[in-house]
Parts: sequence; structure tokens; C-alpha cells
Amino acid sequence: MKNITIIASESDNGFDYCTTEFNGEIEETGYTLYHYYDQTEKISRLTAGGNYRSLWANENEIEVYDDDRGTVEDYYDLMDIGYETGVEHIYTYINGEWMVTNRDQDGTYKPFINLQEFFAGQPFHR
Repeated sequence: MKNITIIASESDNGFDYCTTEFNGEIEETGYTLYHYYDQTEKISRLTAGGNYRSLWANENEIEVYDDDRGTVEDYYDLMDIGYETGVEHIYTYINGEWMVTNRDQDGTYKPFINLQEFFAGQPFHR
């Protein structure tokens, strides 16, 4: 698998998405998205921005390496892109919540899980 992560949010046309080369692990990328990208405007700017080298809590620190925007009709299209490009983690902001899927040992995407449930009761450090 490549070390690329897809991050998407609902838009009028389906889903806007970006990619990042940053490790997609839930404890890292999921933590940053859930705790720091919790405002619709900030999420929209992130997912409409193209492709990034990294993901940081402060959006001004993010380095863009390709500003081509991506839009797909539904999250199944995101999974197709993931299969085609070897992406392990896909994050979606849908219905006001962050969700994530990653691949199992067979290379199939698992059902999406809610980051709020994943991080419930865990400490948050700013």
C-alpha cells in the first residue's frame, strides 16, 4: 500500500477530496481531523485544496504539492480511487461527522467507523 490517505467532505456535487502523503493511521491523521478540523469551513478548505505533503493542526502549515481539486459523486467512487491507487485509509466528513475506513489483510475496505466513537473517553492534547 502507498503511504497516501484520501480525505473527503460532502459538497453540492458529491464529495470534494484531497490526498495527503502523511501517515493515515487513525491515531495520527484521524486524531488531527477529529480534533482540529471540526468546523465546516475549515474542512471545506482542506478537502478543496488538492494534494498535500502533510496534515497539521494549523492549516497554514500544510504544504500543497498539487492543487488539482478532486470531486466524486459518492463515497463508493472514493473507494474505487483508493483501490486503483493503493490507498489504505479513507476519511469522509459526512452528515457532520468524521468517518474512516481502512483495508483489512485481504485488501478490502472495512465498514466505515465514526471517529467520535473511536476517540470517546480518550484524552485530547492541544
